[in-house]
Amino acid sequence: YAITELGPRAVSGAVLLRLARLSADAVQVARSIAVLGEGAELPVVAELAGLEPSAVAGATSELVHAEIVRPEPPLGFVHPLVQAAIYHDLAPGERELHHERAARLLAASGAPKEEIAAHLLVIPARGEEWVVDVLRAAADAAVAKGDLDSAISFLRRALDEPPRPDARREVLLELGRFEGRTFVPDSVGH
Repeated sequence: YAITELGPRAVSGAVLLRLARLSADAVQVARSIAVLGEGAELPVVAELAGLEPSAVAGATSELVHAEIVRPEPPLGFVHPLVQAAIYHDLAPGERELHHERAARLLAASGAPKEEIAAHLLVIPARGEEWVVDVLRAAADAAVAKGDLDSAISFLRRALDEPPRPDARREVLLELGRFEGRTFVPDSVGH
């Protein structure tokens, strides 16, 4: 399959047509993998898709035969354009709900905070305390890896949630310190 020779629109149309010919389970699994991203774990895919693991295994086999999902681990698509086509075929509200559910499932399974935070970045604020806690922990993990840009994104999103009044000061201080290290003009205000 020569994905690189086709334009993104052509790939999208071909992928969605191919996906439409598969079972409803395969469509749900493809959408779940598209939301969860590269290397998604089978139990989390099953939970997000609302299917039993055995049904996910069968659906994954269909997706492999249709050349949508690659046959070797880790679980993922044959090309990033294939993932993008399936992901963007989801309605915005549906994408949001999938990301929120994915964040909750990953949090319950003890996934790395940065992985959970990636989903929280794309959902609107709901005023939930656990979201702020995850985003702050993800910011700490990002700083430990030297990724100040991600830490800043996580903390800005935490402010949107918003944090409890006592935690808000701490988030602002952390954000200002990290922004100051990257010469972001907002650092003084924060």
